[in-house]
Amino acid sequence: MSEQKSFPAPSLVGVSGSPTRPSRTTALVEEVTETFARSLGGTPTVNRAGASAGPSLGRGRSAATRRDARPPLETVEKPM
Repeated sequence: MSEQKSFPAPSLVGVSGSPTRPSRTTALVEEVTETFARSLGGTPTVNRAGASAGPSLGRGRSAATRRDARPPLETVEKPM
């Protein structure tokens, strides 16, 4: 008899790079992320990287050089 493993509910992160608000791209990312998370019984998070970090996201050589670019990236990089 095989033992069935229990996995935690997945955490799904959708990322929108659109710098504008309101944004059709962000609306689409939100809808897809929420629908997919619901279908898996998971938790959706939408990262509005373009609106949060703005132009600074592309200015630095790395995310570490741009303090205001870190929070949106950390949402994606954080361990489960």
